[in-house]
Amino acid sequence: MRHTLALLPLLTGCALFKLAAIEKGHPSEVGELTVAGLEDTVVIHRDGLGVPHIRAATADDAIYGLGFVHAQDRLFQADLRRRLAWGQLSPWLGEELATLDLFSQGLELRDRAQRSIDALPAEDRATVEAYVAGFNAGAASLPALPIEYRLLDVEFEAWTAADVLSTPFLQSWNLAENPGTEAFAYLNRAVLSAADADALFRHSLEGVPTEASWDDLRTRDLPDFSEGYLSYTSAVGGMPSDPAGAQASNNWVIGPGKSADGKPIVANDPHLGQGVPSLWYAADIKGGDLHVAGVTLAGVPGVVIGHNGKIAWGLTNVMADTVDLAVLEREGDQVVIDGVAETPRVVSTSAAGQTGQTHWTSLGPIVSAPDPDTAVVLQWHALGIEDRALVAWGELNRASSVKEGLAAFEGRALSVAQNLVVGDVDGDFGWQQVGSVVKREGHSGRVPHDGSSGEARWVGTHDDLPGEHAPDRGFIITANARPDIGQTDFGAFNVPGWRHSRIHQLLAAGDDLTPADMTTIQMDIVDNQARTYLPGLLHEISPSTPAATTCHRLLTDWDGVMATDSAGAAAWAAYQREFARVAAQAHFGPESADQLVSIMSSGRNLLDGDWDRFAPDRTATSEGALDAACTWLTEKLGDDPQAWRWGDLHPLRLQHPFARGSKLLSKWNMAEVPWPGNGSTVAAAGYSWRRDDWRVGGMVSMRLVMPLGDLGASTLVHPGGQSGHPRHPTYASHYEAFTTGEVLPLWFEDEDVIAETKATLVLRPGG
Repeated sequence: MRHTLALLPLLTGCALFKLAAIEKGHPSEVGELTVAGLEDTVVIHRDGLGVPHIRAATADDAIYGLGFVHAQDRLFQADLRRRLAWGQLSPWLGEELATLDLFSQGLELRDRAQRSIDALPAEDRATVEAYVAGFNAGAASLPALPIEYRLLDVEFEAWTAADVLSTPFLQSWNLAENPGTEAFAYLNRAVLSAADADALFRHSLEGVPTEASWDDLRTRDLPDFSEGYLSYTSAVGGMPSDPAGAQASNNWVIGPGKSADGKPIVANDPHLGQGVPSLWYAADIKGGDLHVAGVTLAGVPGVVIGHNGKIAWGLTNVMADTVDLAVLEREGDQVVIDGVAETPRVVSTSAAGQTGQTHWTSLGPIVSAPDPDTAVVLQWHALGIEDRALVAWGELNRASSVKEGLAAFEGRALSVAQNLVVGDVDGDFGWQQVGSVVKREGHSGRVPHDGSSGEARWVGTHDDLPGEHAPDRGFIITANARPDIGQTDFGAFNVPGWRHSRIHQLLAAGDDLTPADMTTIQMDIVDNQARTYLPGLLHEISPSTPAATTCHRLLTDWDGVMATDSAGAAAWAAYQREFARVAAQAHFGPESADQLVSIMSSGRNLLDGDWDRFAPDRTATSEGALDAACTWLTEKLGDDPQAWRWGDLHPLRLQHPFARGSKLLSKWNMAEVPWPGNGSTVAAAGYSWRRDDWRVGGMVSMRLVMPLGDLGASTLVHPGGQSGHPRHPTYASHYEAFTTGEVLPLWFEDEDVIAETKATLVLRPGG
């Protein structure tokens, strides 16, 4: 979830007693256990970092073992996501979350998940059931429930097959790129014309122009959003309020001609919202025809990103627009869609003693307040497909070549569209966009559209997504930018290509590249946007105030590197935001400008659009931004510009949801450190422009490098630890290496696993 819910329980005397016994819920990691649901013995070796290496006779038993360790180490994390997805938070956290629960239940995601599970082929369904059995056995094996359950005084309810899709549904919404932008357009329709929308959001003339009909639609008397929709988007994102600022990713694969050993190397560093525990859980799983290692998601079977000894793969978000708002006319109790009246279907919901109703149209649920003339409907592609991600990832985990890996997704509906890059041990490499990408007719998807007229609609999904195989340049990059080849016009919200161009620059310049070189590129903090725009922005400006003079000097002398100890980086960050604010206020007025700034970030902002429309007097806008930026920096960091540091404004502050604002629980958080980079650097580290607290929001969620010449030498590091249990020895096992730029081994070969084992747990069938 983009905005992690604050979950601080009331620390009564009883709660303090429970805290004293916090380690009571730590799992058993050595010895033997007899568990139900296994075919044969499963051995779980844990290395010094807490990474489990699961060894079993069959693939399903190995997946059982993954479910078991997920529940041992990350039970509360998985359960919290499940409850958010299914609308079950209020029994844990109080009746104030009833509105959120009622809306979430009204989306009927759990019913859709069950239908997807029911439609699985028998072999895949058996794998899911093995995982669920292992997860529930792992939860039952704990000597006590994790401390979060005990503080809330709640119980764990058994995991089900449908529950494995709760996290994928949340990820589908989290990775949708347009909800906040479209909500901004709706809320600010009085001042945002179609031409304005193009200038702001149609970067590099991507996609079709914003439909002229918006200029008529936006003048109508339209209703507010419903309280339920506002509650939902507050929890999971989708409103111009407080975005993380870097929901993006990098991946690339270099071919044999670029690497030192003549074999491909795959690198991946997804950028996502983070907290404690970290999003990812590393694992190595072996049984039957399955041997795969990489990162997993607690509550979900299989490896999402990793390698299997024959191929390695990485993922980034396609940035497809999979969410729209449709404005419908009402005729009494009916709504009009494509010129035809229909009666909405009513879904009844209940939470914390309250009841609600969600009204579903054939396009999706109504998300506006009651209004006699108009309804606003949420179109989200995940509400209309049967997700086949479990099948696709199961085949990917077993693929033995690039061709097989890419073929795993052919013709399969996925609620999250991804750029998949793959390399194999034979030297092949390739890329393919996979997943379900909405095809539109008659509208851009950039602003809400008229769903009643029959002139704008969804017409299925694209089946001609771009890809590339072993290009002559010797490498493939996807970094959420518009692809260089084969891009169909599907309204993607690709980010400007600053990260992409920097990675390209570094890879193109290198030969005999090594895994260490890949890590160095992942850590790069050069801001190509600043290096491109600043000379023109500062040219011929003669600052007229002391503050503007200070910022002008700092930016003129700055090298464009977003280092923690850089005053120039601090000045650029402040100037960037203030340039957008000054220009937007002049064009839209203060209130709309504030909302516009909130959906922008250091990785995608007004500077990347047609900013001459909003700043026709570039010199005056730039000088105003310089003055405002250094005035603000002086208030924040003091009177001496030489003492200003980017890292003082931009800390990495990863917090457990119970520990926010609690000194007593502060040790549950990761240690705060100053952090480099921004949303435009390869090592992305976004932050919200809406707040003056620029702590890192969207960020690198892990760094993974996989050399196909020796996959046993793959490295993986993520910003936290393997265990989700506070005070556990591996609670922060990856964090120091992550913050200092080091790499950690992802052991794979049995010989290495045995040598590095610190604890062994044996699961035997029985019971």
